Amino acid sequence: DGTKWRPGVVLDPFAGSGTTLMVATGQGRDAIGIDIDHRNADLALDRVGPLLLTVEHLTDEAAS
Repeated sequence: DGTKWRPGVVLDPFAGSGTTLMVATGQGRDAIGIDIDHRNADLALDRVGPLLLTVEHLTDEAAS
């Protein structure tokens, strides 16, 4: 079809367990996932791997 492939970054603002991140990285794309629930971030970390996801936990004391 003559269309050139363009690399990109997949942004998933509700990353959940990381399925979109896993598929994106499997297709050679960079991916950024965000989720407010640390349990979801832990699931995504297990699925995608520690080199692809940085997880920061905000403690209740730091949030106040």
